[in-house]
Amino acid sequence: MAGGFLNIAEAAVHLNISEDAVKQLVDQRKLFALRDTSGYKFKQEELDRYLEDQKDISEADATAPKTSDESGLSLD
Repeated sequence: MAGGFLNIAEAAVHLNISEDAVKQLVDQRKLFALRDTSGYKFKQEELDRYLEDQKDISEADATAPKTSDESGLSLD
């Protein structure tokens, strides 16, 4: 981690996803990166922010009340 930034391979390891998945997150603007001649560079804080956001989303999904479609009940 030179200069406080992680390259794409290091970011992928930190997020426990593939390098292609990291690139997709950048393309989708879900993850922000700097770009230089050697490729993407990520601040550790940015990667941690993304992980925290994902944690919040999964916790919200787990506590959300089920809709009638998810309950397994049928109106037929």
